[in-house]
Amino acid sequence: FQAEDGIRDLVRSRGLGDVYKRQALGIALISGADEALVYDSLKNAKLESKSKKVFGIWHSMHLAGLFFAPPIGSFLAVSLGLQAPMAFMAIPSMISFVICLTLKEPKTTKKQESRRYLEIASKGLKYFIKKKELKILAVDFIVFAVIAYYVIWSYQLVLQKSGIDLVHFGLVHAGFVLSQILVINSYSWIEKNSAQKAHF
Repeated sequence: FQAEDGIRDLVRSRGLGDVYKRQALGIALISGADEALVYDSLKNAKLESKSKKVFGIWHSMHLAGLFFAPPIGSFLAVSLGLQAPMAFMAIPSMISFVICLTLKEPKTTKKQESRRYLEIASKGLKYFIKKKELKILAVDFIVFAVIAYYVIWSYQLVLQKSGIDLVHFGLVHAGFVLSQILVINSYSWIEKNSAQKAHF
């Protein structure tokens, strides 16, 4: 295993590159499906008006996992080696798999349409070009995603050069996630007190 940021282990494997490629493929295949499942369930229960609050809670639960995982991962890395955090990921993954088997897709009244992918992509692109708000939102998302990416991959190197022990890396990351949770759960308050509510 050969890790990033100059932290290396003597045991070699295929490396983080292949791991992240497989994770990216898996995320791409399910991207949007979980949000659609939640929204369709709310729609069936006639609770669409609470979607912002529900999605805030739902995303906070996702972040809660990211909050508790880094300190545990740091402890495992120090105690059992850098391979351990990745290996132990199999446990929650299998639990999630079993839970997913119990989920039932809500019924929708919308008719299923069979269209070619290129036609859908073409119409989506035209709609994107016409809508100024979407272009602003896309640029905003890309800029902050790039900044966040480099923060995530550089702060560990900064901590290492500062002489902070590996076991404490997870606590720093948990602090980042905690700030995200606080902001996400403040959406309703921000929208209520914003002068430009249409932007929400």
